[in-house]
This record gives sequence, C-alpha cells and structure tokens, in this order.
Amino acid sequence: MRLSRSDRIFTRINNVVMALVIVGSVYPVWYCIILSFTNLSSVSVFDVYLWPVEFTLTNYRQVFKDTQLLNSFRISILRTTIGASLHVLCCAMAAFSLSRKEMIFNKFLTKMLLVTMFFSGGMIPTYILLNSLKLTNNFLGYIFPALYGGFDIILFRTFFRNIPSQISESAMIDGAGNARIFFSLILPLSKALVATILLFSAVYHWNDWFQGDFLMRDEKLYPLSTILMRVITRGQQIGGGGAPMDATIASVVNRPTPTGIKMATVVIAIVPIMSVYPFLQKYFAEGIMLGSIKG
Repeated sequence: MRLSRSDRIFTRINNVVMALVIVGSVYPVWYCIILSFTNLSSVSVFDVYLWPVEFTLTNYRQVFKDTQLLNSFRISILRTTIGASLHVLCCAMAAFSLSRKEMIFNKFLTKMLLVTMFFSGGMIPTYILLNSLKLTNNFLGYIFPALYGGFDIILFRTFFRNIPSQISESAMIDGAGNARIFFSLILPLSKALVATILLFSAVYHWNDWFQGDFLMRDEKLYPLSTILMRVITRGQQIGGGGAPMDATIASVVNRPTPTGIKMATVVIAIVPIMSVYPFLQKYFAEGIMLGSIKG
C-alpha cells in the first residue's frame, strides 16, 4: 500500500525519535565501559568520547583484588538465584490456589491481595517486623520479604484460569492430586509467564541495594549493588583494610583513579544481568499478554 505524504513524514520523524531514544539509552552504558578501560590518571574524562584512550586493565585488576567486592558478588548471585526461583514458585503456588473455584474465601483473599499492591506498612514497621523475626543482618532477610508479590500472583492466577479445566479434571480422573497437576501440567504450560516473572524478579534482586543498606550491619552480607551504591555516592574505597581510597590507589601501578574504579565496578555489576536478557527477551511480550488476557 502506498503511503501518503503525511504518513511518510510521520514515519521519518518516528525513526529519528526512536534513534535518539536508542542512542540515549545505549551510550551511557557504553561510556561507562570505555571509561573503565581508560587510564584516567593521565587522561581527562572529557577527552573520552567513543573509544578508550590509553587502554588499561588496571581498574579491573584493582577491583578484583578487593575481597569484599568478590564476596558481595557471591552474595548477589546467591540472592538472585535463590530469591528469584523461590519467588516464582511461591507466587505460582499461591496463584494456583486462587485460580481454583472450589477454594474457600477465594474472592476475599484476592481482594486482600489487591490491597497489598497499593498499600504497605511503611519503612519503620517493616524494619520492626523483620527485626522481631530475626531477619535483620541475616541472608534470609533478602529472601523471605520478597517471596510473594501481588502483581505477579494476579498474572499467574489470570493465566491459570485461562487453562482449560478439562486438563485438570482428566488428570484427577487418572488419580493425580493437586501437587501432581500443578508441577506436571500447569507449570509446563506456563513456561513463557514463568520465564518473564523469573527475569523480573532476578532483575529486582540483582539491582536492589536498599535491603542491604537497610537490614544488614555486617559488610560480608552486602550485595554487589549495595557496595556499588556506597562507592558511587559515598566515596567508599575499593579495597579492604579500611584505608582511604587515595592511599590504596597510590600504591598501585598506573595509579587507577576513583572514577575508573567506579566505572569498572558499574560494568561488573551490569554485565551479568545484561547477559541474561537476550535469552529471555522473547518471553516478555508473550508472558505478559498471556497473564493479562481475560482478567
């Protein structure tokens, strides 16, 4: 079909705007990467535009010497893996129960679930509750508060209700219980939605710095995002022993600068989660659409 003059103008403007949005989204990440590979002790950040200047790996060597950073990386991996997996499992199980018409108080529980999506107890009551449950300064403090999410349960519930009831009924006739139906039939049919919510939860756990700063007093329990936040906003040094950053940097060959070390830390923090995105991107639209149809 031949486009009209107004349609061609709109298409060109739309292409220009989308190109600007893409550049504005990608370039900040690329700039962090090239700064992390630049020897900023002899080059100003204003001299770096598209490619590293005076290429160096000193910033990364300095970062990987820090035992606290490596430990925080391990904490982030454990938190993301365990937290995201249990979140998906618990939300799916709760949604499966709410999707069954024979469940008592079904409508009441669903309404209460909707309330939690708009209101919370607040920061201080939350801390008091978690402290009374011994979840402060405890790795489980990352896991238990994030086991359930109202929005994710609603998505699962809506999708489960769209699965033909004959599937479950035929399985019951063959002697399958609810657990067998859920794990053998319902979950395999929900792969797209499971992958979508798994990624959403993983991104939350990987990027969240507040829980570490809010609940943990032991620095050995800090995730990578909390360390990164402290490096960027508070000027905390990379390197153990409590020595100031300048003193640590001065003793290293090629003198890695605080800015270079910050950028290297940022790159290390974003690369793992960015590496997962391409493999699960195809499930996004399908998963959300499947969970939102016929609410």
